[in-house]
Order: sequence, then C-alpha cells, then structure tokens
Amino acid sequence: MDDISASLSNLDIAFAAKNNELTAQATIAHSIFPKSDGVQRRFPFLSLPWPAKWHVYTHLHSKDCIALSSTCRQMYSFNTFAYTHLQLLPPNSLFSLAHSVSQLGAVLACSPHYAEAVRTIRIVGWTTPDVPEGCSREVVYKALDEGIVGLLEHGRHVYSLTLDLNLTKTLNYFPKTLSALAQVRTIRDLRLTPFYPPTYAAESSPSLDSVPSEEPPAYEQVALNVYSGGWLPIMMRDPRRLRWFGLSLADKDWQPGDTNWAITLRRVAEAATGLETLVLSGGGQHFDAGILGQTFRISFSRGILGRLRSISVDTDTLSIVTLTQLFSDFSCSSVTHLRVVVNHYGRWLPDFGPQYVMELAKLIPGLEELSLDQKGMSVPAPLPGRLNTWGEVFRMFKRLRRIAFASMFVLDVCGPRVAFGDDEEDEDEEEEPNGQQDTSMDLDESYDGDGEYETNIEEGALSEKEETLARNIGHLAVWADMFLDEHLRMLPPFGEIWFLDSRFAGNIAAGYNQIVMMGEDGRAEHIIHYPSTKKRYGWWWNENDPIPLD
Repeated sequence: MDDISASLSNLDIAFAAKNNELTAQATIAHSIFPKSDGVQRRFPFLSLPWPAKWHVYTHLHSKDCIALSSTCRQMYSFNTFAYTHLQLLPPNSLFSLAHSVSQLGAVLACSPHYAEAVRTIRIVGWTTPDVPEGCSREVVYKALDEGIVGLLEHGRHVYSLTLDLNLTKTLNYFPKTLSALAQVRTIRDLRLTPFYPPTYAAESSPSLDSVPSEEPPAYEQVALNVYSGGWLPIMMRDPRRLRWFGLSLADKDWQPGDTNWAITLRRVAEAATGLETLVLSGGGQHFDAGILGQTFRISFSRGILGRLRSISVDTDTLSIVTLTQLFSDFSCSSVTHLRVVVNHYGRWLPDFGPQYVMELAKLIPGLEELSLDQKGMSVPAPLPGRLNTWGEVFRMFKRLRRIAFASMFVLDVCGPRVAFGDDEEDEDEEEEPNGQQDTSMDLDESYDGDGEYETNIEEGALSEKEETLARNIGHLAVWADMFLDEHLRMLPPFGEIWFLDSRFAGNIAAGYNQIVMMGEDGRAEHIIHYPSTKKRYGWWWNENDPIPLD
C-alpha cells in the first residue's frame, strides 16, 4: 500500500474531483489563521451557544465547514464536521478517485479526531478508467480497494456506506473491501452496486445453520447488486436487525446452479423478524419462484416475517404459474404493498394481462397499494387487454388505496408531443391570466439533462422541451381522469393514481388524488383532483433513500 500511495502522490494529482465534498484544503490541519490587526471586533456567531453552532455546522458542506472554521481559532474545533459525511462524486477518473481515497485515508490515520467524526461514506464510481502514462491500471485499482479498506479501519463509527459503481459499466472486483465489510459491525445502511464478490464455500459452512451468539451487525438497510453469490451468505449471516433488504442478481457471470441467493434469503426469512421491505431483482434463471415461495411459507407459518409489509419483484419469467408459486401463502401475511415489474425492455411478462392482477387479488387480497412498473422500455405500449376488464379486476381488491402505473404504459412523457384523442384542447384548457398554460399539475418538473427532472420552471420561461413535457404530462392527467371514471370506478378507500418514471426525481412522473362527486344525472363521477396531488418524494422500494410506508 505504501508503494502504491507513493506512486500516486508523485504524480501530483489533485486530491478530489471538482464535485467532491472534500477538497485538498480539507485534508490539511489548518494551523495558519488570519493575522490580527490589533483591532477588536465583535463576532455575533461566536456568542451563539454551542448547540446553535452545532446545528449550523450540520447543514454545511465539508468545504464550507473548513472555510468557516478557518476564520477564527475558537471555531477550529468544529473542523471535525467537515469529516462527518464524506462524498467522492463524479466527474472523476479511476486514478483521481484512488488518489482521493488514499489521501483521505492518510488524513484519518494521522488525525484520530477526524476519523472519530466520520459517520457516512459515499463513493460514486469513476466516469473514465483513465490512468496516467506509466501507471498500471491494475495497481491503481488495487490502491482503490485497499484505500476503501483503510477508510473502514479508521472510521470506526461509520454507520452508512455507499459504493455505487454503476457509472463504470464494468464488473468490479474489490476483494479486500468486501472481505473487510464482513467484519464491520457498525454499519446500519449499506449499498453496494454492482460488484463481483469474493468466493466462499458458504454452502458447506456449518456455522450458517445456527444463530450467532454475539451481538448481530447493525445492518438495518442493505442493498446489494452482485454478480455471484458465494459471499452473500457470509455477509448476511446474521440479519436479525434488518428492516429493508434489496438483492439484485446480475445475469452476467452468474454460474448455473448457484443457490447462494436461496441460502441468503432463507437466512433472512429465518432471522430477520423486523424486516419490513424486501426488494428482489434478477433473471428468472436465478430466482426460483418455487424455492422462494416455500421459504416464505415456512417463515409465515412460524410468524417470523410478521412485520413484512412491502415486496418488490423484478424478474422477467414471472408467469401466472410461478406467480402462484411465489405468493401462494401471502394471504396469511401482513403484506399490503406490492410492486411487480411487468415489462422488461419492451416485452411483457408471460401471461401478463388482467388475469394476472385477478390472480394477485386472490393471492394477496389485503393489498393497499399495487404498482405495475417497467424496466428499459424505449417505446410506450398500452396495457394488454381492455381497460374495462382492468377496472373489473382492480375492483376485486377491497382495501386498495393506491394504484401506480409506469408512465410508458400510456405515453413517453419525455418523447415528442403526443396527440391524445382530439388534440384541439388548446381552446378548452385552462389558461393563466397572462396566457400561459397552467402546468401546476405536472409537479413543475423540468429536465436537467442528466437523467433526472428537477423542480424549477420559471413563469414565462418554458423551453420547447419543457412545454412538450408539460403537455405530455397533461395527457397523463386526461388518461387518469378517463380511466378513473369510465373504467375503474372504485370507491373509497381507493383514492390515488400515480405514474412512475425513473427519469424523474423520486421516480414520479405524476400523481393524482381521486374525488367522487354526484353528477347532475345522479351518476357518481370519479375525477382527479386538479391541480395534481399531494407531494410525494419517492417510494419504499427506492434503494437510495426509501420513504416510509404510508
């Protein structure tokens, strides 16, 4: 490690990428402060009580903590706040990230008071694998692996770790990091994606068959995206404190017959008495619905998963037969929230249609929320079957409060402007006094160019793209209104319809509350509340920051 760090330092690369929370100045113990000119000045901030200063610092970025502390010797002790939440974010390269991690580890090693302050570490993978000429990529990669281990060794109070390497679009193998993680006991929130874990002979380990006598790890929320399973049972050997668990099995390099996922989930079902949410994703050749269904059956009969309320399933082979195998005993569970990815890259699940939801109504009659989602669709496609039939099967749920559809089942809200029915609505649409179209129903979301939509459309400043987006989301409102009144016609407790789109912040394209009014002809009218719905900031299955169930 010393040789690697030295070779990195000799190349004099800046400590962190431009957007990293920590900067080069944050790694140096500031011993030089502005010289006094002999004139005494009053500093109101210094007169604040310590709790007030503490609250100020907790809302500052690392570089701002350093800047504020550097203004006065009395504030230097607050420098530790710069190290509470560490983020290394793109744009960066493999080399600059490895160098940043190496230098940060050196600072923590030399400054125990900084190391004691670290609570969260978030590393988002490099945007380019470039390394300087004369430097081996393998050496740099190894340095990054060892550098992360160093952060874990020095940050003994870390409770949240995110290693998000999706940007690299490669198979990542950090054997030392993943081996070290199996020994860390303090981390409550863990997110690893995507990784090729080290191999262990977990199937033959007798220690996995008994509950460990020592205190369990702190794991409460764990999201793992892995390419092989040997490491899984070791990592999740003791999930007694687990509340949220996401497991994604990547198809690439997964060996046929590898049942470590089953060993892992069986262990969770046997010990995670506090588990509330389970998010499963992977090819059908890996997740066996029969084995998984049997695992649930045994757990429900023993009352172990009594707190499980939400489950998300993303697998491309979930036919009606396997659906029945998977959910056969969920009628005696506490599950009220279900998400199923029913379309993968333009292909519907086998047998998917209204009968699919009809079967779900029989298997899990107590559902309060049902989400039908998609992955990778590039061309919108309507739900298979007649909408009247869809309305009939949804009405079989007596407790359903919320339905969520992928917006691509109606239209591509980010695509070209769509003519929805009679596209002469300009004359009929409500307009603001200045002639601008009312777009409040679309949650005021505009595209930021990086794959997410953020709320910041200034009045009178709609670009062509934003105007098209607003109109397309307006068509979602028209479709929702039509579906609720002409096809669904559900009475309370049902009251919300949402549209999902991963390109939007919170995975939300739009959402509407239903209100039921008596029409002039005595017929109940089911309409959306305009404008839009109450605020929602995400979903319980989101691995980055899942919201509580409601």
